[in-house]
Amino acid sequence: MFIDYSRLKSDLLFDKIAVFSRGIFFLEGCIGVVQAVNGFIVGGSFDISNGDRVEGTVHLPLPSELSFANPIFCANMLGLLVLLIAYYFKKGNTKKFFLLIPGILSIILASVLHQIALFIVALLGALILLPNVRMGKIKTGVLKKRLLWSVVIMLIPITLFLGKNVSGISKIPRDIITNEGEDGIPKAIVTLNALFEVPKEESAAVWVGLGPGQFSSRAALIMSGLYFGGPENPRALPFIEPNMNPLADKYVFDVLVLFSDVDYFGSSQKPFYSFLSIYTEFGVIGFSLLLLVVSSQILKGRRVIKQAKSRTSILAVLGVFVLTLFIFFLGVQVNYYEVVQAIFLSILIITLFKGQYQR
Repeated sequence: MFIDYSRLKSDLLFDKIAVFSRGIFFLEGCIGVVQAVNGFIVGGSFDISNGDRVEGTVHLPLPSELSFANPIFCANMLGLLVLLIAYYFKKGNTKKFFLLIPGILSIILASVLHQIALFIVALLGALILLPNVRMGKIKTGVLKKRLLWSVVIMLIPITLFLGKNVSGISKIPRDIITNEGEDGIPKAIVTLNALFEVPKEESAAVWVGLGPGQFSSRAALIMSGLYFGGPENPRALPFIEPNMNPLADKYVFDVLVLFSDVDYFGSSQKPFYSFLSIYTEFGVIGFSLLLLVVSSQILKGRRVIKQAKSRTSILAVLGVFVLTLFIFFLGVQVNYYEVVQAIFLSILIITLFKGQYQR
C-alpha cells in the first residue's frame, strides 16, 4: 500500500533477485528432499504423514517439529517458484531449469496438498484471466500451453508418491456436507453457526462483524488460551488472562473443545479459516473490501497487458495474478492471513512484479 513500486522497475534488479532466489530455491529444495528421504527410511513411505518432515530451514532438524513449519515452507517455495518461472520465460532460456528440480520435488514431497491444489487453481485462474497478446516472438497462448503441460507433468509424481493422501482429498468435501452434529466436521459446524446462529443474537454482525479478534481469527484463538494451552490448560499471552467473546465461546470454542480429542483432523477440518474470520469479525463490508483489493489487482493487470510491449511486463502481470489468487484462496483453509511467515514472501514478490509494469 505504501511502497513506490516504480523504484523497483529495473531488469537488472529483477534478474539479480531471481538469480539469488534460484540459489535459495535449490538449497531449500535439497534440504527438503533429504528430510523426505530420511522420513522414507524411517517410515517406509513418502505418503501419509511423511510430508510433515519436509520443513527446509524453517525447521532444519530431520525429525518433524509437528507445527506449522511444513506449510510455511511449502507456501514460501511456491512463491519463489512463480518468480523463477517468470524469470525463465523472460530469458527464454531453460538451460539451467534443472536447478529447479529439487525445489519442485520438495514441494511435492512436503505433501501440503491443499496448498498444491489451491496453487494449481490459482494458476489456472490466472491463465484464464490473462489476455491473448503477443509477447515478443511468441503469444501468451503459447505460454499458457506450456504452463498447462507443466501442471500435467507435476501431477504424475504427486500421484506416484502421494497416492493415499490424494485419494483422501475426495472424502473431505463429502464429510463436510453430509455429517452433522457430533459426527460432523468442525469447519462446517462453525461456518453454519456464523451464517445462521450468530445473526440471530447480533444482527449487525452480518454487516460490520463482531470486531477484530472477537470470533475465529488467530488473535481470538490466542486470547482464548485454547490455541496454546488446549482445553486442559488454557494459556494466553504473558500477563493476559484468557478471555473470549461470548458468541465465540458458544459457537467456536465449544466446537473446538468437543473435537479436541480427534487426532486425525487436519487443517481442512479445523473450525477456523481466514474467510470465516474476515466475515465474522468485519462483516460483509470487510469481506467486500477484500474482494475489491483482489479484483483491483486483476483489473489493473489486464489493463497493463493490453498496453504492454515488453515480455517482462506481461510475465510480471501473470505473476501478480497467480500469487494474488493463491494468497486469496488460502483463506479457505486456515487463518493464513495472520501467519506472516507463510504469505509475506509472496507479498514481497508481488511487490517486485508490480514494480516491473509501473510507469
